[in-house]
Amino acid sequence: MRTDEFIKEILLGGFHTFHAVFLILLALGIALFVSVIRSRPKGSTVLLLGPSGAGKTTLLHRLQHGGTLNGTVTSMEPREVATGLAGDTEVMARPVTLVDVPGHLRVRDAWTGWVKDTQGIVFVVDATDFLPHKTSIAEQLYDVLAHPVIQQNRIPILLACNKIDMGLKAHSVDFIRKRLEKELDQVCGGLNGRA
Repeated sequence: MRTDEFIKEILLGGFHTFHAVFLILLALGIALFVSVIRSRPKGSTVLLLGPSGAGKTTLLHRLQHGGTLNGTVTSMEPREVATGLAGDTEVMARPVTLVDVPGHLRVRDAWTGWVKDTQGIVFVVDATDFLPHKTSIAEQLYDVLAHPVIQQNRIPILLACNKIDMGLKAHSVDFIRKRLEKELDQVCGGLNGRA
């Protein structure tokens, strides 16, 4: 979908202006993040990580095709897509590889297979369903932060709070960040106490 078609859909369709602006700003922010990491010397892979149901697959679709998915999509295995970013008018010297890794316990560590070529990570959190899962989200994020290749290569990580546009149902970015910091401190403290 072209940008002008998307704008017409927003103006004439069922989107509220706030939701449309939020989706556009989220896509632009991630596109900027990808363009910054694209300038790094090796690799071109961006991992989309986070718990199940956070919106990683929808984000992948949005970055690849420029549109949104109707309904929900649950990934059962990692999905790798080499693509230019939707709406990117520049001729890219190299496409970016987006890897959507499901958040299910049995497959969520599959991202380590791509880590050597990774230039950036987008860790997606559902802002409407954060509190009940804050501990498991912090544990998953800790596993990413503590990975030796992530630390050695200083791979940038973007925390994307999805569904933040859901009004009172959603927690703010600042609230999520502060809670994750507290949970990460507890995870680290628990690990240090066992050592």
